[in-house]
Amino acid sequence: MVSRAEFIRKIANESPSTLGIAGRQFLNLLAPSDNLEALTPLEITDLELYPSLPASTPSWHGDKMSYIPGLNHLVNLFMIWYQSQQEYAISLSRLQHYVELVHSALDHLPPELRWRGGLSRPPKSNFGTDVQTVNLYITQIHIRSSLLEQMDRLATEQGAAATLVDIVRERQRIIDDMLAIVYQMPEETLEANGHSLVPKLRDIGLALLREGPDTGATLVNLDRLLAKLERLDFRPGMRQDQTSPSSV
Repeated sequence: MVSRAEFIRKIANESPSTLGIAGRQFLNLLAPSDNLEALTPLEITDLELYPSLPASTPSWHGDKMSYIPGLNHLVNLFMIWYQSQQEYAISLSRLQHYVELVHSALDHLPPELRWRGGLSRPPKSNFGTDVQTVNLYITQIHIRSSLLEQMDRLATEQGAAATLVDIVRERQRIIDDMLAIVYQMPEETLEANGHSLVPKLRDIGLALLREGPDTGATLVNLDRLLAKLERLDFRPGMRQDQTSPSSV
């Protein structure tokens, strides 16, 4: 369980690092010579992969439906983040470029993975695709938030007042998007992402404090976030996870 005071004390003293999302070191598993297209798994079903499966093989919904598109889109989000951190001297315009890339990264999801707010899910969706949807959109929001914090620090150093105004607007959109997802998706769907979801939500919560924790709207949003964290971050017999995210 996490109280407002504990949450504020924790995240107010933790600034995001440019090493990775929330300070995690990159694993550097890729080389410039790697053919990323060749490493990307094909978006096919189990039956397409194994057309001659014995009749005795237990069937499941993955036989006729592929979960690979969600995986590939998630990998693409992390690749955008990775690429955004590779330049030694990064500029506001370059960071804005990557914010726009992240914004559009989920534009071409299949219907079952698209965020539809409180609307009913498409016919092909199921619990598995809903779990992927939450993971995709919260990860996208997390990366947007991390890039925005870098922009905020740079704009403050450069006295770029107009950019700072735009950052405040984008920060509010991030909070609105995050709260919409965690309050409109079923709790069991959120819990399935719990190991990586909770730390991401904590990091996104940094944006709330950037707007000043004493404002009425900020306190309302902070209370809503804390209420959800208290429900999601409860694991009997285990100490509260205090690690930063980057889990896929």
